[in-house]
Amino acid sequence: MEKVQKKYIGNAAIRNIIEVWAQFNSQLRGVHKNSHIYSAMSTQLVNEHGVLLAPAELRNRINNLTKKYRQERKAVGPSGGAPSNWEFYDDIHKIIGSYKSNFTHELADESIENVSDPLNTSMAASSLSNESGPEEAPSTSSAAIKRKRNSDEDYLELAKKEQKMMEAYFNKSLENEEKALKLMEQTNAVLLAMLNKQM
Repeated sequence: MEKVQKKYIGNAAIRNIIEVWAQFNSQLRGVHKNSHIYSAMSTQLVNEHGVLLAPAELRNRINNLTKKYRQERKAVGPSGGAPSNWEFYDDIHKIIGSYKSNFTHELADESIENVSDPLNTSMAASSLSNESGPEEAPSTSSAAIKRKRNSDEDYLELAKKEQKMMEAYFNKSLENEEKALKLMEQTNAVLLAMLNKQM
């Protein structure tokens, strides 16, 4: 597969991408397979702004902008810290800043705090269920991690049991083959004795 060289686009084109992204953001969040949405976005970019990007290129640009936003957000920190100097930060923050998936650092800290304070788990669960936002974040709670670990341990235990059963089956098969071989040897000995008697 030939590597396509990334073409340079200026800040004005990036602003146009962000503008179209904002218009299509709810559609992008609503479906898992969204190549048709990127195609529509690409067409709109060409028609309204003269920016020619293939849908795959547009997806990569948006992914890169999202990644850069998350890096900047992490640098800013949960308390707001020093504001970001990245010129597109505020525009992208308006699009995806409210999504819980962009708070991974804060979610991890919250999860750790909840584990260290077991009395706080019911309050954390009720506060999470009462929050409203455009997206439900995948669970990063310690309970979800424990369920995943337990599930993995269950599969491992099942695999060990299956392996022991297979070993027992093969050992039994080997014993049966040895018994069959001895029986055949005995049969051959009896037949040979009968042949020798007849002679």
